[in-house]
Amino acid sequence: MQNRDLTDNHNDDCGTVTAPHKNAFFVGMISDVVLSPEWDGKCPKKWLIKVRQYAEVSYPDMWDGARNPVACPSLSELGIDERKLKFNKIPEVNIESPKAAPEEDPFPEGITIQNVKILLSKKYEVSVDSIEIIIRV
Repeated sequence: MQNRDLTDNHNDDCGTVTAPHKNAFFVGMISDVVLSPEWDGKCPKKWLIKVRQYAEVSYPDMWDGARNPVACPSLSELGIDERKLKFNKIPEVNIESPKAAPEEDPFPEGITIQNVKILLSKKYEVSVDSIEIIIRV
């Protein structure tokens, strides 16, 4: 459903407002529900609803004011005849988490054996003196 209430639309952060207020504008055939790649591991979990086909619709006064932006009643409950809908396929999209910017090389001029020992001692929680490095040429 489209919410055109200016106090709720958060500066169009979820896309451009295109349909009348409280208007149903989209019916989708769900193909999967997965954890969102944007979920940060804290509660509550964020879910991504994947849709394989969609139909553009225009049904007024369908939104009941609920805060959850997804409604899952049956089409018959909403008075929508599925046979009259024209479904379009959605191309498969691979959604990935944003990639981190490449880090600068912390050792652009190389690294000393002592630096390697220090890093390894931290990684494996052992003393620097217990690490031996052998270089063969």
